[in-house]
Amino acid sequence: TFRLGVSRLLGHLDLPVDLSEATRLLRQAATTATIECPHPAYVYALLLRDEAVQVSLPNDVLAPFIPPHSNRLLESRKHLERAAYLHWTQALTRIGRAYEFSDEPFDFNPVLSVDYYNLASGEGDAQADLALSKWFLCGAERFFPKDEIRARECAGRGAARGLPAAKFAMGYY
Repeated sequence: TFRLGVSRLLGHLDLPVDLSEATRLLRQAATTATIECPHPAYVYALLLRDEAVQVSLPNDVLAPFIPPHSNRLLESRKHLERAAYLHWTQALTRIGRAYEFSDEPFDFNPVLSVDYYNLASGEGDAQADLALSKWFLCGAERFFPKDEIRARECAGRGAARGLPAAKFAMGYY
């Protein structure tokens, strides 16, 4: 379902672009995502947030797929959280960033941000390591104190995973 949805979305496999059919297929794939195949929920969430790289879905195409009393952002959160629950690393990092920068509909929450970044780091995400390093370098007033040793450890993990910005941070530390 997911591959067919992407093909209809981008006009691959000699199929014509059909945004409504693509959205239907991608939503179906997102709602039936499993731990073996969690990424459809993440991709659909990005489409809802208008953060997909190659395509943007207009509101009139998405409207039939948004339940009453909901909106694009609330639906995107639901699917991001589903992908994160299914251990999709990019979703874990994206939610960590959402709590860090209070990306609607997520509120600012340093503790949840660090929790999601920690989960993503455990899955091997160097960007999450660097984000943790930044959190611990400064701390979060009223939530947790700064911890320069932990900040250096997190940057070291990101550097060991090959992230240039984390290597730069290690030079700083």
